[in-house]
Amino acid sequence: VQVYYANKACDNKMSGRDLEQQIQLYLGRKLIPTGARKEKQSKELKGFVNDMKDIDDAINSTRKAYDSAFNKLQKGKGNLLSSVEKLKTLGAKATKSLPATTDD
Repeated sequence: VQVYYANKACDNKMSGRDLEQQIQLYLGRKLIPTGARKEKQSKELKGFVNDMKDIDDAINSTRKAYDSAFNKLQKGKGNLLSSVEKLKTLGAKATKSLPATTDD
């Protein structure tokens, strides 16, 4: 960079002070995008982390809903599977059999 501006100074009869100012301007222009790039990457990373937290919350919420529905089907007093088995013992006819109940 300095060589470029030193050659430019010789060609244009630029003073040492002007040369120094030109170098600082050039370096400043090169450094500003780097800082902006870091800031942008930082914002993107924070956004990604927030998205991952949202996904985790959604997965946990879905798991709770699944467990609740499964408990209604298979566990607890008056669950659907035991109710169907009671109906069978009372003489109700079924065309298909239900899967065996399992405890997790």
